[in-house]
Amino acid sequence: MTSTAYFPTLIYETNISVDNASLLSKAIELKNSDSRVTTSWFCDTFNTIGTYDITQDANFSDFVNVCIDHVKLFSHEYGIRNPIIKHKEGWINVATTNQYQEFHIHPNNHFSVAYYISVPDNSGDIVFRSAESATDMFMLPFGSETFATMKTVKVKPVVGKLVIFRSNLLHMVEKNRSEDLRVSVSFNVALQE
Repeated sequence: MTSTAYFPTLIYETNISVDNASLLSKAIELKNSDSRVTTSWFCDTFNTIGTYDITQDANFSDFVNVCIDHVKLFSHEYGIRNPIIKHKEGWINVATTNQYQEFHIHPNNHFSVAYYISVPDNSGDIVFRSAESATDMFMLPFGSETFATMKTVKVKPVVGKLVIFRSNLLHMVEKNRSEDLRVSVSFNVALQE
């Protein structure tokens, strides 16, 4: 007898080496110059969505290019060997104490990137939830979670960690329970023919 996993959810994790000091400096500068919080969210984490796009800033071009190289590697897992990648909107996230990001997806994109610039202890994990979690109306009674029963996965952020995932994967960021800033950079990409 054989069991086969037919619907895997892939999350790409690696560490990259970029100039974190300049990324952090830019994030703090933007937070201090524009305290406006995006009003379409229930949470109050500061982000630059709609006000500042990192993919359009030459200072971030090396960072974006490194990330794109990893998106290409990840796309191989989906059988895409020579993807033409268009980076789309990119933003900076700065969370102070008790700030979080609620569950959401990134529509009209193929892959999303999250990179961690500043991660104090106890500042919250990124949490991914499977699509099956919304349709499992009669859960299996089980004593311990296994790979086959997981509906939610937490990925612990670390400074220098790059996380790439399909943009339609439901995700959120837990509350920052530290007294320091949690800072990350994100952007979306679309594959073209």
